[in-house]
Amino acid sequence: MVDSQQATLSIRRQCEQLGLNRASFYYQTASESALNLELMRLFAKRSVCRH
Repeated sequence: MVDSQQATLSIRRQCEQLGLNRASFYYQTASESALNLELMRLFAKRSVCRH
């Protein structure tokens, strides 16, 4: 695990030692909007009702 508070090794060095791309360390997933979640719920409910 990469520790951003680590004083002796930089994040770049820690990622290198773990074989982890540094961009992967900073990547944050985007969350779904409330509208999208509601639409997915409605589609799922509709598909269950059809079977």
